[in-house]
Amino acid sequence: NDVYTAGFEFSGNLQLAKYWKNSTSVTLGTGASSAYCIVTNGSDVYVGGWETVNEFVNSRYWKNGIATTISAYDPIISREVTTDGHCSGLFLNGSNVYATGFYRNSQGRFSPWETTNGFAPANTIPNNDKHCYASAIFVSGSDKYVAGNQLNATRGLAMATIWKNGVATTLTEGTVSVGVATAVFVVGSDVYVAGWEQENYYGGGPTYAKYWKNGVPVKLATVSSAATGIAVFGNDVYVSGWENNGTNNVAKYWKNGVSVNLTDG
Repeated sequence: NDVYTAGFEFSGNLQLAKYWKNSTSVTLGTGASSAYCIVTNGSDVYVGGWETVNEFVNSRYWKNGIATTISAYDPIISREVTTDGHCSGLFLNGSNVYATGFYRNSQGRFSPWETTNGFAPANTIPNNDKHCYASAIFVSGSDKYVAGNQLNATRGLAMATIWKNGVATTLTEGTVSVGVATAVFVVGSDVYVAGWEQENYYGGGPTYAKYWKNGVPVKLATVSSAATGIAVFGNDVYVSGWENNGTNNVAKYWKNGVSVNLTDG
């Protein structure tokens, strides 16, 4: 019957990472910070996010309020680096907590990482040596799936990407479009990824909420929109996100492609 929520709250001008158990808040950060994701296992509460430490943004992993800075091993310089990054996704599988995020490497580019139970340094996920971001992680059996995006090597546009055990599959091409993957859910051999795509970047077109099942796109809206999360139960596919009604962005979810508004706009 307990509901856990991760996020942040301003104390004066200072943004602080927090989580709420039901309506009771727990402050996680002491410096400027934010929490992005949360999982629980019995009485243990795990939260991922970031916190500013000595003027640098650090990837943070909190277990029961105790912070760990998630450093990453930078293969370019063969050493551990700690600054400028986020922990953006957590996944609980049995007693193991899997985390993913990104850090700025020695070349000034963001690279994705993944780790288990807060172990640091995290493993850098192989990438194309352009800006790459990890948003979410899902573990099925011995397979790790990380959703995010990486820049096209020639055009420099973001491509929605899913990494399976470190091997990347791009869901968008990044030649005339911009794509971002925000969430991943796996059922058996089926891999569902939610996100959005701006199909006509150079023409300034809108972003469209989408999900991909095994790489095949399903477009959820025909107006400005984005998908933020995905879950599959039986034959039903649920996607959270928002859609613009011409004036405001309206929070909603889609069940099997049919939208349900959560606010009146």
